[in-house]
Amino acid sequence: MTKLNILVIHGMGSQEQYYSHPMRDEINKWLGEMLAGQLTWAEVYWADVLRDRQKEYLDQARRHHDLDFISMRRFMVNSVSDASAYRKNTDKRDTVYDDVHTKVDKVMDKLDDPAAPDRPLVLLAHSLGGHIMSNYIWDRQKPGASPAGTSSFRKLETLAGMITFGCNIPFFTFAYKKSDINPIRFPGSKLPPVLDLLARWKNYYDPDDILGYPLQPINHAYSKLVQRRGHLHQLEPAVAQQILDRQRFHQASGRFPQGAARGCVRGRTVIARRGHRPRRSSPRECETGACHPPRETLPPTVPCISWLPLTSPRDVKGMTNSSPLLRRVNTSR
Repeated sequence: MTKLNILVIHGMGSQEQYYSHPMRDEINKWLGEMLAGQLTWAEVYWADVLRDRQKEYLDQARRHHDLDFISMRRFMVNSVSDASAYRKNTDKRDTVYDDVHTKVDKVMDKLDDPAAPDRPLVLLAHSLGGHIMSNYIWDRQKPGASPAGTSSFRKLETLAGMITFGCNIPFFTFAYKKSDINPIRFPGSKLPPVLDLLARWKNYYDPDDILGYPLQPINHAYSKLVQRRGHLHQLEPAVAQQILDRQRFHQASGRFPQGAARGCVRGRTVIARRGHRPRRSSPRECETGACHPPRETLPPTVPCISWLPLTSPRDVKGMTNSSPLLRRVNTSR
């Protein structure tokens, strides 16, 4: 089975290093030892780019001025100012945009294996992290852009999955007319046919999360991208049959029960099944409206992209800004 690189990036707010480890451990436990052994995880930690400046300002403001609603102010300073500070700027004194992307570069270098230069990459991006990775990819896909590396992986030509949750990319599109907005090119251009077929951009949001939004309404280009679906008839018959055979095996073995997915509620792992109504609104995958795990599992020669719990149905609990699992990823919300 081909190994898979997974890059996790946090959103706005005061994060701590190793924020992604609880999520990583939960997913690895869900997959089991054999499949988890095929994944290489790495996290981008960029909160320290702005953290000291934000803290210094708020401490000074509280010391010398009468301020109410301190918790709300702390959220605004530590979170919303991340979004306002992270922007591309011609002023050479403003280095936040490049500093954050340098953090991504270092993690990509860490994941880049000279022995496997075409290893597929899946991105898990929370909140503002989705916008950061979209910009990072866009900058490297521009004509004439200097490559960050020579391998297909480093050129993002093996990008096989985008999973965004609590995404606020729409906020950064309003400066342009709809017709002038273009998403990144996805999937990577050097993926083998079977991976190109299975590549997905899945976007999850919660109806109660005012900072998480669907991407389809941005324009037709985004709608087409996140609705992207491959079909088995596009593959060689032998490969298509292999996918179907593995699907039947896993259904028969009960490894991936129809309509079931793991979530995390109040720190406990649970199984959420289709038809179960949680006590509060559940996360939605607005781009597809899927209500069950992918029917197509993968042959031994490709990584387990479709098996990641983050690509599970809209009744999964634990995948939004307001849930316990992501509070461990982004503690500011």
